[in-house]
Order: sequence, then C-alpha cells, then structure tokens
Amino acid sequence: PTPLSPGLMASAEPGTAQRERSNRWTKGKKTFEEPSPASSAADAAALRPSASDVPQLFDCYAVLDFEATCDNPRQLRPQEVIELPIVLVDATTGARVNEFRTYVQPVINPTLTAFCTELTGIRQVSVDEAPQFSEALLQATAWLDEQLEAHGYQNCLFVTCGDWDLRQMLPAQCVLIGQHVPQRFGRWLNIKNLFRSVAGASKVGMEAMLEILGLPLEGHHHSGLDDSRNIARILAELFRRGGRVELSMLSEADKASSKGKSRAEKKGGYR
Repeated sequence: PTPLSPGLMASAEPGTAQRERSNRWTKGKKTFEEPSPASSAADAAALRPSASDVPQLFDCYAVLDFEATCDNPRQLRPQEVIELPIVLVDATTGARVNEFRTYVQPVINPTLTAFCTELTGIRQVSVDEAPQFSEALLQATAWLDEQLEAHGYQNCLFVTCGDWDLRQMLPAQCVLIGQHVPQRFGRWLNIKNLFRSVAGASKVGMEAMLEILGLPLEGHHHSGLDDSRNIARILAELFRRGGRVELSMLSEADKASSKGKSRAEKKGGYR
C-alpha cells in the first residue's frame, strides 16, 4: 500500500491509561493538566474555516474509486479490482485530510491488457508486486480506522461517483475470494445525487461535473487515486455552495448484487 501523505498521517492514539498518564504531570507542588485529546480536537475544529454554514450529517467522507481489469472491445469476465484508493475528506472544511492507495494483484486474469494499461496508467509490475484483494482490503480498512481514530472522526461515509464500485464491483470481487462484503461498505453517497441537488443537472459523469463547477480535471482520468482526488474536489465545491448530504441521497448495497455484474455487463462497456 502507498500512504501518499506521510507528513499528514498520524498513528493511532495511545491507550487510555497512557493518555491519562501523559495528560497530567507534577512540577514542584503544583499539578498541571494538559488539554485532553477530545477538547483539543474540539478547539481546533472551532478554529477551522468551514466549507459552508450548512451542517453535515457526517464528520468525514472516504472517497474511493476502484479500477478493474478490462479490455476493449472484448470484456474480461469476471473483472477484478487492480487499484484501491481512498481519499479522506473533512466534512467541516472540505479539505483532503489524507490519502491511501494500494494496487491489487488480479488472480483470474493476472496479465493486464494493453487497453487496461493505457486507460488506467497501471503497469504490469505494479500489480505483480501488489497484494491480492483480501490483503489489500484489510490494509485499506486498517488505514482508514487509524485515520478516523487519529483525527477524532466518529461518523464516516464512503463516497463514489456512480454506484458501480460498491453495488457491483465490490460484491463481485468478494464472491471471487469467498468472503462477505464488510458491513461498513453497505451504504454510501453517490456524489451525482448531491450534485443534482446543488446544480440541478442529472446523468452527468465526473468530467462533466468538474466542467459545470468550473474545476479543471487534475491528473490521469481512470487512475483510481486521481479520480478519487477529483471527486473529493467536487465534494468540497458542492459543500462550499451549500450542499448538504441527506439520508435520502444515500445508496445501499443490493443483496442480490453479490452474484456480481461487471461494469461492462451493466453498461455495455468499461465506464
């Protein structure tokens, strides 16, 4: 895995007893108290500029965008995840807090097609040296848990552009490795729903949303990490314009989707 902003990464908080010991010390006959981590975080949050004055239901968002094995015009079946990125966004400021990426080694079709490499920018050596999906998912969720604890977040929601990543691809990938989809992936925000509530447009993709909001496309489209960064920028801009995530906007996992449809089968082609 590649934690991409080591300067921003924080280790998990020490245990309760250790925190209590470090928060109090004696100097002479006087006892001094350090601010508790909770109060320090609250004070810092109060000083941070807000992305908008509209309160949010969640305190942070984990933006993700899988990349998967693909070919054109022939489609690979089944598709397998080959990149798993996460961009963590603060709901109060709209700022990107930290990033994670791991490439993933495909098993059924281990050799990437020329089309896949050109589309995603992912090289064969990157997936050859990467963990398989079960280990990659463990690394990603462990990293996210560390970040939530380190930054004091209590209520995190995944964000995607479309429902394919978590409604089709993740369940299908979990079927391939013989495990259940972790419960935390059972609900997410399809950013198109928030965009529709703010901009009024529907049936638009990431590039169109960026254009409508006056934001340039950054990085390589179909790089999972670059796409996640761009989705995070869209999210921040929608918050700045007064957007608020409502429960009615959220998507939920379809139990039947565990049988898995590839994006190609659902949409007649890769994205």
